[in-house]
Formats: sequence, C-alpha cells, structure tokens
Amino acid sequence: MKQNIGKDLSSYRHYYLQPLSEVHFDPNFGTFSRRTITHETIFSLQLIVFCLLAVACINYVNLSTAQSTLRSKEIGLRKIMGSSQLNLVLQFLVETTVIVALAALIALGLVSALMPALAFMLDLQVSINLFDPMLWLTLAMIVAGVTVCAGLYPALTISSLNQLRAMKNQFSTTKIGGVSLRKTLVIVQFTATQVLAVGTFIVVTQMAYFRNMEMGFDRDATIVSVRLLNSDPSSLSAFESELRKLPFVARVAKSFTLPSGVERNRNSRSIGRLEASDVQDFQNYEYSAIDENFLDLYGIRLVAGRNLTSADSSKNILVNETLMKNLGYNHAQAIVGESLKVGGNSLVHVVGVINDYYGNSLKERVDNIALDASPDRYRQVSVKLDLGGDQNMTEVVDKLEQTWKSIYPEHVFQYRFLDENIAMFYDQELKYSRMFQVFSVVFVLIGCLGLYGLITFIANRKGKEIAVRKTLGASVSNIIVMLSREYITLISVSFALAVPIAWYGVDQWLMNFENHIEVQWWLFVVPGIMVLVIALGVVSMKSFNAAIANPVDKLRNE
Repeated sequence: MKQNIGKDLSSYRHYYLQPLSEVHFDPNFGTFSRRTITHETIFSLQLIVFCLLAVACINYVNLSTAQSTLRSKEIGLRKIMGSSQLNLVLQFLVETTVIVALAALIALGLVSALMPALAFMLDLQVSINLFDPMLWLTLAMIVAGVTVCAGLYPALTISSLNQLRAMKNQFSTTKIGGVSLRKTLVIVQFTATQVLAVGTFIVVTQMAYFRNMEMGFDRDATIVSVRLLNSDPSSLSAFESELRKLPFVARVAKSFTLPSGVERNRNSRSIGRLEASDVQDFQNYEYSAIDENFLDLYGIRLVAGRNLTSADSSKNILVNETLMKNLGYNHAQAIVGESLKVGGNSLVHVVGVINDYYGNSLKERVDNIALDASPDRYRQVSVKLDLGGDQNMTEVVDKLEQTWKSIYPEHVFQYRFLDENIAMFYDQELKYSRMFQVFSVVFVLIGCLGLYGLITFIANRKGKEIAVRKTLGASVSNIIVMLSREYITLISVSFALAVPIAWYGVDQWLMNFENHIEVQWWLFVVPGIMVLVIALGVVSMKSFNAAIANPVDKLRNE
C-alpha cells in the first residue's frame, strides 16, 4: 500500500491495520457509526458498580448490627438452650441469603421495567433475556458473593455474644485502630460517595464549559445543513435561488463541509513554504471548499487580506491563524500574498487569514485549516434561519424539503441542525454525566440508609443515657447535638479522604481535553456540603425521634 500511494502522499498520509474486534473500543479511529467506548471507560463503570455493591454490603452490615439489639434475648435464649455458634451463623446466613435473593429478584424486575428508559437516556440498544441461563448463573453468583460479604461479619459477631451479655442487651464492637468497625465502614462508605459526587459535579461543570465556550464561529445561530449528492451547477444555483425566496431564510452558503461537527469531512494535505524540502518543514492541514457567503453566514472573522469570491480558483486560499503561525509567520499581513507549496510541487496563493475556529471537538486543539473556492466540491448547503415568534420548526423543515424536492425530486432530503451536529461530539461524555448523576443519587441514598442504621444502633445502646439526661433536664437540641456530633466528624473525615482521591481522578480525566476547567477548591466543597447536609438531615431526623421518646419507657426496664 505504501508503495502504491506514492512518495508525496506517504509523506503525510499513514495507514494502519486494526482488528474488527477493536474497532468499537478505539476512539483514535472511531467506528463506522462514530460510536466508541474505551476499555478504560468500561473498567471505570465496572469499578463504580463494584463500589456500589460494596457500599450496599457495608449498609447491610450496619443495619444488621443495629437491628441485632432487638434480637439479643433471642440469641441468649438459643445459646442457653444449646445452640452452637455454627448453628447461629448458619441461621443468620440463611436469613441474609433470603433477603439478598429477594432483593436480586426485585432488582431484576426493576431493571427489566426501566430498561426502555435507560436505553433512551443512554441512546443504546440494550435488552434483557430473562430466559438466558447465563443471566441466572450470574445473578446466583452475585447473590452468593453479596451474602458472604454482607452477612458473614454480622452473623459471626451476633452469634459470638456471651449468653448473659446478650440477655442484658450488652454489645461490644470490633475496633480498627481504635475506631469501631461500624464507624470505619461509614467513613469508607461516605468516602466513596463523596468521590463520586465530586466527580459527577466536575463532569457536569466540564460539559457546561463546553456548551458556553466560544468556538470561533456563530454556534448559537439556527442553521440547517442540507447534504448535496452532487454539485451540478445549474441545479445548485436553482436550489440556492429558491431558498433565498423563503421568508424565514436569512443567508445561504455552499461548502464542501461544515465548519464543525461529527458530519464534517476531515480531508487533509501537507503544506509548506516555498523553501520547504524536508517532511518536517510541512504542516498537515484540513482543507475545504467554500463560497463567498460562508464566512458571513457562520460569523467567521477575516483577520487580514480579502474573502474568496466566485472568480477565485482552487489555487487561492484562506488560512487560519494557527496554520499561519505553524508555518513560521508572526502576523497575518506577513502571509497574505505569499505562495505556499502543497503536497509535492503544487503552489497555492494566500489571499487572506481568518480567525481560529474549532473545526473539531473542543476536546482537541485548533486544527490547521485552509479554505479554497472549488464549486465542483460543494457538498453542503448551509441555511441560516431568521425565525419569528410564530414560526413552527416542523413547518420550516417541511418547506425546506418541498423546495429541495422541486429541484432534486429523485434524491432524499437529508438535513441536520448545526447545534445537534456539534452536540454529537460530546455524546459519550453526556451519557456518562447522566450515568454518574444517577449513581451519585443512589450512593447518597444508600449512604444515608447506612447512617440511619448506625444512628439507630447508637440510639438503642444509649437509650438509658438519653433517658437519664432528659430526666436531669437536657433539652431535645442537647440530645440531637450529642448524637449527631460524631457523625459530623465521620463525614468530615470521609471528605478529607475523598478530596485527594477525587482530585487525582478528575485531573487524569481532564487531561484528555485540550480545553478544560481549572480544578478549584469550590468544585470539591460544593458537592461535599450537599452530601453533608443530606446526611445530617437523616441523622437529625433519627436523633430527634430518640430525643422526644418518653424516658419512662427506657428506665422501666432497668
């Protein structure tokens, strides 16, 4: 292949072999439908799901140990009646298995019901085959794994209680580094929650940054691009003339491709100064053909020189500021009027310089771009609309299609709005943003359930203390502060642990973008405060219930 394409083309054009099995996973080349997903992204999603399961297991541990105080006498009686620790462990594991299995079946039903909405949100073709044996085998393995991870510690802890301590509802807690295991699990749980919350907040902020960033042309105008299947001069002239007669059409321009978006054709060549002799002296650039109305329609500014006209040939070109600088010119006027070498020995003449605009995604740097006037290469007609308040977009598109069919009756009317075309650049990021938002909500909900379990455990253990304090005159607010204070510390510790982890993760993610937000302190504080407020709301609610309880009910049993 290298021998047949010739020396000139081989100096800047390269070909690679890629297995079909890798096409979908390699964003460097993309797929035929331009939809890719990297192995790193799949791993990240798997990691999030694993963390979600881990957080759910932590939740179950906290809730189980909290509820175990209600079964302490049952445990004591069973041990007095001769039950061994193994029997009790098996009993609690069977109970856990039943709970996890029921939860798995409910989850499977919910997933089946929500699958259409999920497919719509992520723009994916996904489905579940409930008769697939692998599905049930995988579900059984998940149930077994979650049962062991979530149920073993509570089963061992509860079953190992001394008979007398169990009858008196006295529990001791396992400690790690002087901190109870339950508190350690809450810290781990909320660290994961806050890492995801911070990550989601930064992803959403980055997407907003892309939406509001200047691209160097008018991206907010309502522009419809109509694809041409041929550039027959007479038909094209008639179509353009008919379009201009429509009352809602402000401007019409013809070009080989659009200034930006996934539908843009990225054809490239090499260009250099006349004295260029080595491959390193040339710059790869993207080229396109435009007419004299293209710059005005898209709001692209002419920095120096003149615009292209219908009298220009393909030998006269406009270059953008990036290409000008990469060719070694310090200012725009210096390159105007210069001749440049294209490919082998072809010469072109620079008649003007345009401002830089992002022909590619904002994730990348500005390309070297050159524009010429080649009517035989027109493949797009851009129509800038001037819509009044009573204009209906469906009716506008119908009228455009009628105009098209009057000139090209044998061809299908193909069109796309510019903003939709540009938005497709960030299709994957938007999908991940939606997924992360859903995951964040689920993480926060599960984390709050875990806190609820722990505060329930503490309130049950400190029931007598709370009753005595109330009898001695402690107010409800005093009780709430007493029960909530340590959780503020736990969540603060989890935030301190989450910040460096989240910082590293988002910094690595943002490195994939040429244009990105600055990582600032408030990007961490805002989601951290949101999680703290939600968690404290849950803790305060349970603390309030414990604080208003009648102390007589607790002291009666002492």
